[in-house]
Amino acid sequence: MRRITPDWCVDIDSTYEEWVEDGSLVFAKAGRTIWIDCWGDGDDPSREEIIALVKSEASPDRDDLFESDEDELYRYAYRLVEFEDGGRRFAVYAFAVVEGSYLQVSIYFDDPKDKPWSEAFARSLGYSPVEPEDFTDEEVAAIFKKRRTGQQVERQEALKFMSARPAITSISAGACPLYGTCRMSVPVTAL
Repeated sequence: MRRITPDWCVDIDSTYEEWVEDGSLVFAKAGRTIWIDCWGDGDDPSREEIIALVKSEASPDRDDLFESDEDELYRYAYRLVEFEDGGRRFAVYAFAVVEGSYLQVSIYFDDPKDKPWSEAFARSLGYSPVEPEDFTDEEVAAIFKKRRTGQQVERQEALKFMSARPAITSISAGACPLYGTCRMSVPVTAL
């Protein structure tokens, strides 16, 4: 499992290229692309609101793959065949939901033989918060100064920082489709 935020993990190997585009974490290699967004601020929206949103916005043309609700983690995924620019593309849309936070994952693949891989990836979405670590005010100021001045923040430094301050879950901002709350720390993997 690979940690992508202080709270969320996915099962992906190191053969994928990785970057952040428009606030989304992207993993890709020939014939496969995964887009991941993490939403919520830890308090809002509620788990029930997120589940209702996910289900209400699911494509009517979907083929449901699975729905599971274990302990605090709800998972839902469906498959679509999309037609675009005269061709077809296979897609799996997956969601992992806990109180106040959720992952929205789009998995695209060219070869229909990759259906088992796409479902396995969707099922791998995991929630496993790290324990907070204390930072001094000087360390916090130094991290924000690095980001403001365009300096590199090491990935582990950023993960440690965000786990210490759950309310500061991103060094960049975005909008939640439900409440407009801050986007979480998916971009941290590229720092």
